Amino acid sequence: LPGSLNRARVSLSRFKGGDLSKKRVFTGAGEKILDLVAGYKDVTDLIGGVHLASAFFAPRNGEVKATALAGAKPKLVKLYKEAVLDATQGQDGRKAPPQLLAAFAVALKMLDHDDLAVLVPDMVHVCRRTPDLALAPLAASVLLLSADTSRYVDQLSPVVCERITTDKFRADCLAVVRALAVQSTDTSVLVELGQGLLKVLQGKGTQGQLKNWQERQGALEGLP
Repeated sequence: LPGSLNRARVSLSRFKGGDLSKKRVFTGAGEKILDLVAGYKDVTDLIGGVHLASAFFAPRNGEVKATALAGAKPKLVKLYKEAVLDATQGQDGRKAPPQLLAAFAVALKMLDHDDLAVLVPDMVHVCRRTPDLALAPLAASVLLLSADTSRYVDQLSPVVCERITTDKFRADCLAVVRALAVQSTDTSVLVELGQGLLKVLQGKGTQGQLKNWQERQGALEGLP
């Protein structure tokens, strides 16, 4: 996309001006770019930098060599955590823009269950602390995964059930539910999530209640 290319050019320009440009970096170039991008604070620079680095790890003919990811994946996971999750915290916390999440699309598709075992607890944590900033990016991130999210539904469900009772969080909570429904193959865990939401709709939820029919109708209309 033109916008993505422009952001990549901004990052590439910064890369060319750095020490790395003076070396003939071929092997591990993507990792070295990630090290450079990790120091970026400006969101536009982050978007371009992640796009640029991801180009070194994008699948070729549908396959990614494990050796190419050995050193890169931990850095990609760390960068996602810092740029998307940790950035929601504190007085200057911000929501990750869609363009930044799109830049991480290649990285998110590469994540396996070992990676997600590290990330999901952090996702839950930030969604509890700053739901207004974290819930929508969570839904968008889930849709970008290639891994089955069935095993994480039970960790994410309490956050959804807690926040769905609040008007300003309801649409984002429902977006998370829809994303999990798309990315999960185990219908039994989705049934459990549905039962938890039903209790909330009936005013019996331990995490909260929807107290009038307008709220309940709105939530029901949003369910997948």
